[in-house]
Amino acid sequence: MIRELKLFLFSRDIFPVLLALLSLFLFTVKYWKIDLQNKSKEMGSRTFTKLLAWGVENNRKRVQKERIGLKQRKVVKLYQRILGSVIEAYEIKITVENFTVFFIVLWFVLVSVLYWTIENLLMAVLIATPAVAAVFAAIVTSSKSKIKARDTAVMDFLDIICPLIGRGVTATFERNIAAADPRIRGHIQTYINQRKFSTIAVERAMDELAEKLGPRFHEFARKAKNYEYNAREGDAEAFMDVVEMNKLIRMFEVRSEALFERKNQDMLARILIIILLALYANYVGISAEFMQGSGIAHIINSVVVCFCLIIYAGNQIVQITARVNDDEFTEEA
Repeated sequence: MIRELKLFLFSRDIFPVLLALLSLFLFTVKYWKIDLQNKSKEMGSRTFTKLLAWGVENNRKRVQKERIGLKQRKVVKLYQRILGSVIEAYEIKITVENFTVFFIVLWFVLVSVLYWTIENLLMAVLIATPAVAAVFAAIVTSSKSKIKARDTAVMDFLDIICPLIGRGVTATFERNIAAADPRIRGHIQTYINQRKFSTIAVERAMDELAEKLGPRFHEFARKAKNYEYNAREGDAEAFMDVVEMNKLIRMFEVRSEALFERKNQDMLARILIIILLALYANYVGISAEFMQGSGIAHIINSVVVCFCLIIYAGNQIVQITARVNDDEFTEEA
């Protein structure tokens, strides 16, 4: 069916049909005085607004379920946590559900384009699925450097203030705000302003700051809330545990980065070998005649692309999952 449609669309017989349709369309627009520019903007805006509203509504329902203690499947929770870190890293005003809509639309578009190209629905689905997973992995991986820079800035700031916390958390923040990295200074200043110029409770202000600064700040936030409510002599020494934890995290990150680097090199080597074998089979030797003269070549090459995408996406998702699990372990510790 697709092949016949292609032959029809690219044949000479299509031009009179297209000309007639174009003439009818222009006549309709002129006769009914339709403003195409405004109509197209209105339709696009309406569709975009509906998608955003759907995302906001589903995000609200998810938050409500989390607040009343309804448990989610681990895979769903992991997916939401990963995309949540991307949203935090880029500070974009969308929800996890909006991201989900984007991936669904992308999958349908890829399936349509691939089905049109290779004329095989099964292969189109098999390629589009790991391709969307690869896009997902690429987006999350691209945010990794931003998250790492933020986490490093948080740990550096905590290493400075934890030994000086004796006079109170807010006062220590205010005296050492200049030592904070510009990436996190604004959030810390907001916390200081909330504590000095509003009636917001320590617990709420600290929770909001912890949400903005990420998992590397959570242990300090827990200790800070207890200290602000129940400050006793000697309690400030407990913050030195945060400094020791930061040292361990840095050591772990150095080792994990080396491990992930080796895994990435192995991944690239596998993909390169598969591509070289595919090129050899397509253009060199006896197999070249078979590949270029047979319809099965499309399927074989599609499988090669599918394998390359699976290797990339699988490698990156394993690394992403390992990082998220590490963050959860740090929080629980």
